[in-house]
Amino acid sequence: MKKIAEYIGYFLFVLGLLLFIAMSYFGILYIFKGNDIVAFAIALLLTLALGGIVYYIAGAKKKEIDKGFTMTEGIGLFIYFGIALIGFIAMFHFMNVDFFLKDKIVSDGIAKVDVLSDMVNQYQLQVAKTKQDLLLEAQNHITNYNQNNNYPIKSELAKYGVNVNDFRNLNSNVENALNIREVAALALLTQIQNLDSNKLLEYKQVFTAWNRTQLRKTFDDLDKEALQRLERLQKAFKGPDTNVKWNAQSFNYPPLQPQSGSIISSPFELIEKYKPGWVLPILFALLIHFFILTPYLLEQRSGRIYIGKGDNIGKI
Repeated sequence: MKKIAEYIGYFLFVLGLLLFIAMSYFGILYIFKGNDIVAFAIALLLTLALGGIVYYIAGAKKKEIDKGFTMTEGIGLFIYFGIALIGFIAMFHFMNVDFFLKDKIVSDGIAKVDVLSDMVNQYQLQVAKTKQDLLLEAQNHITNYNQNNNYPIKSELAKYGVNVNDFRNLNSNVENALNIREVAALALLTQIQNLDSNKLLEYKQVFTAWNRTQLRKTFDDLDKEALQRLERLQKAFKGPDTNVKWNAQSFNYPPLQPQSGSIISSPFELIEKYKPGWVLPILFALLIHFFILTPYLLEQRSGRIYIGKGDNIGKI
């Protein structure tokens, strides 16, 4: 029976270590922004440390002769639970990200991808609206000129990029000038849309496939891409030409939301911003550490055997 208990103890010990390294690895992976080499190295060191401490305190317990709990065991368990606390932070973070916040993270990630395509759509709409508004303005100036030949039509239409040489085709001249400006403003979109055809799908697949190594990096990339795209579109909207009226306009887009991907790599920000789950991680951690400590808990201290009479005592 003793042998069976030992086998069961070491089986649970190995199982506990495997569960610990797996869950710690994923938690540390999130904290270190998908760096799998660093995450595995830290998780392995923590696991080896726990296994080594249990082996040491179990051996110390076996050597002691009915002294009860000893200083050696106390120091070993103190160090053990310090390391276990570090591991718990990683396990707690992993379980909350994967089990409680996964749907929100996926939703936020896809929403950030959609911002990139929506920015392009809004840009096209604003370019078209700007052209239409300026065309109506210019036509009002032409109407005023038709009613009053002294109206300063040349200087007014120059603000729309029109060099008036033929007073008979003012409307056509205005339309041509605005068409040229529209084409120039939309030229950047072809380049962006060609990149988007593959890039946006790749971004979305990171979230839908739950690629743990790329989650935080993709959030960072999306935030950076959104800011750069907004700056490029705002610059493209205003041209270097003499279309004063057009260049007085600007591409406006709602303020970009602060990045929510930071909770993936910050357990403390996760706790601050959301209501995390505590019960399941704590229960799981207690179970794992019970498994890991099984060899120590099952180990028996050496007893005493009396050899003859009096104080002649032998040890085993």
